[in-house]
Amino acid sequence: MKTYLESSPMDNPKKTKKQRIESIDILRGFALIGILFANILWFSGYLDSTAELRDQQLNTSLADGVVLYLTRLLVHGKFYFIYSFLFGLGFYILYSRTKIQGRAFNLYFLKRQVILLIIGCVHAFFIWWGDILRYYALVGMVMLLIKDWSPARLLQLSVTLLFMPLILDLLHLFYGLSVELSFAPDFSKGQILTQYLNGQWFDANLIRVIMGLEGNLNTGRLLRILGMFVLGYYFGQMNFFSVTEANRTLQKRIMTFSLVVAFPAGLIKVGASYFDYGISESLKTAVMEFLYVVSVTGMALGYIAMVAYFAPGLQNSRPAIWLKTLGKVPLSNYLLQSVIGVLIFQVFDLFAKVPLTQAYALSAGIIVVQIYISSLWLKYRSQGPVEALWRKLASR
Repeated sequence: MKTYLESSPMDNPKKTKKQRIESIDILRGFALIGILFANILWFSGYLDSTAELRDQQLNTSLADGVVLYLTRLLVHGKFYFIYSFLFGLGFYILYSRTKIQGRAFNLYFLKRQVILLIIGCVHAFFIWWGDILRYYALVGMVMLLIKDWSPARLLQLSVTLLFMPLILDLLHLFYGLSVELSFAPDFSKGQILTQYLNGQWFDANLIRVIMGLEGNLNTGRLLRILGMFVLGYYFGQMNFFSVTEANRTLQKRIMTFSLVVAFPAGLIKVGASYFDYGISESLKTAVMEFLYVVSVTGMALGYIAMVAYFAPGLQNSRPAIWLKTLGKVPLSNYLLQSVIGVLIFQVFDLFAKVPLTQAYALSAGIIVVQIYISSLWLKYRSQGPVEALWRKLASR
């Protein structure tokens, strides 16, 4: 099987290689925008606010309601799935490149993961509790155990992992089984909000770090992350981003599934936040979790297929250039989003005080700033600062 570093006999080798890499950069940039649109609900304090505060101050206009609805439908969950997919794809590219070079891989990869874990912990404890990198570092180590599996086995494992949270929800519902960390604080949303508003940011952030860990263990989010890692690795083995007729046919089928099946499932799932479907709690839990897997995974794959299908023909368009600029420094930009978000809403005392439409306007401004900073940086360096440090430390 050819890797991304080998050309297809159907294409110009230099052109094909460039298109594949740039398509992935575009996807990374696209994912970063979606992640910011999801995380801004946390940065701004909306998701830490009580229902009363939301109705009085944060979600008061039709525009606010529309923005929230579109975020739930088009953004929520989808982009951390894409980012997880990209980690698995990156693992494939790194492993393939290392094999071609004849270098040892396992120890090098473990060093990378340990360094990523440190970066993630610093990010979580001192900048923003919602960091995903520490989970990527720990869960990603499992990839070493399956790196030589066949594509068929990888696909089966991925599907199993993505549906496992449904089983966890049912076990919790019928048998009360859940993970309870003895050191996890028992704080209500109102208590955490009070800490934030009183300037006790570090205390509130630490509480959120611990509560987030407990929540991720109980919801099966780590299984979903691993499932998308494996799916990204599978798509890498299948050379999904190669420009071939077979791939374009597959990409169109995935986009069709996303539009015809996943999107309607998402409409039903999001509708549960606005309407009472009149079904029992146990049935509702099972149905909503199933719809979540279908809608989030299906729409995330639809976004991925859309980029893979259209990006080769749009490489030199201005939006594609902007996305590539973001995507070439993905780790640095991911961390920078948190830094800017915390500065805006904590340092300037805007936490839980900015309506949703204004929060998303600030998000657009953050993206513009990131594109500008990234373009300046890439004039002098080929990697982002955090990416370069990560690579340098892992290579020692």
